[in-house]
Parts: sequence; structure tokens; C-alpha cells
Amino acid sequence: KRSCFDPIFSWMGANITKPSVVLAPDLENTCIPAYSASANVVSLRGGLILDVLPELERRTDGRVSVPQGALDVQAFFSHPTFEEVSWILRRYSADYVVVPTKKPRLNARLRSMPGVIATDSPGQGYALYVVDHRRLDEYLNRT
Repeated sequence: KRSCFDPIFSWMGANITKPSVVLAPDLENTCIPAYSASANVVSLRGGLILDVLPELERRTDGRVSVPQGALDVQAFFSHPTFEEVSWILRRYSADYVVVPTKKPRLNARLRSMPGVIATDSPGQGYALYVVDHRRLDEYLNRT
């Protein structure tokens, strides 16, 4: 079950002590800053606008500017390609990625990527990955 009380968030609070970028789903992005002042999330509550976007566009004649971070978080956590995953990780220089365990395809994709390392964190409903951009960039530049 997704919850701000999952042990992963306490772990992040104790272990993310220098400024870092965390890529996580929108719900979790509201939890992370409460646990770690050093963790910056890619999108904070940006997904809320996506839920009501059609109505906002109708009311404003289509003149709604959606934050890019919200679009990228949505793309990353819905069925991204390898290219989308690597592009979004690089675009935000994400240091950590938090993925619900109920997303087996995304977890498998991340575990198979050079430069993305699964941690042994205590998350019950989440997997936490560390991104080594040097290794990821070396791999991507070779392909």
C-alpha cells in the first residue's frame, strides 16, 4: 500500500543529507520533503493539474501551461521506453528514483540499466535506486 509512513521515507531522511534530486510518483513527492530537507523532487503536486487538465483547457480556451516536471513524472511512471527513462534521468540529474513495487515492468527496466543501482533500503511498498550518472552516460554514449 502506498503511504507516507512507509519506512523508505524515514530511510531517505536519515541517508539523504546532501542536496539531491529524487524522481518519484506525484503522491510520494508530497511525502519526501517532509522527511529530508536535502531531497528535491522533480514535481511537487504537478500531477494534480493533469487530473483536471481537460476542464482547465476548456475554461481557458486551451491556454494552460503544464509544468514539464509533471509531464515527465507521468511519462516515467506509466510505461516508459528505455530511451524515455534515460532521458528523464539525465534531464533532471536524478540522484535517486523511488518506484512502487507494484510497478514490476519499471522496476525490471531500472534494474537492467547500467548506472542505476538498486539499494537495500527498508521500503515495504517501494524500491529505491541510486543513479550513477557517470556509468549511465558512459553506457549511453557507447550505444
